[in-house]
Amino acid sequence: MNAAGLRSRIVATLDADADTRRRAELELKTAEDHPGFTDALLDILHAEQEAPIRMSSTQSHKSTPRS
Repeated sequence: MNAAGLRSRIVATLDADADTRRRAELELKTAEDHPGFTDALLDILHAEQEAPIRMSSTQSHKSTPRS
């Protein structure tokens, strides 16, 4: 999973446009099944400076199904 692409999806979940948010949320939901998703989220969380993006990364990680 590409951390830069994942970060852009997370940023899009914070967009003012509801359609953009919904698309990003669906893309994140689909990305959960890809190998490396959790590692990429943790990389973003570790490196991110902007609080809203850190919080969204944390929420995405929290809602990721565990096996």
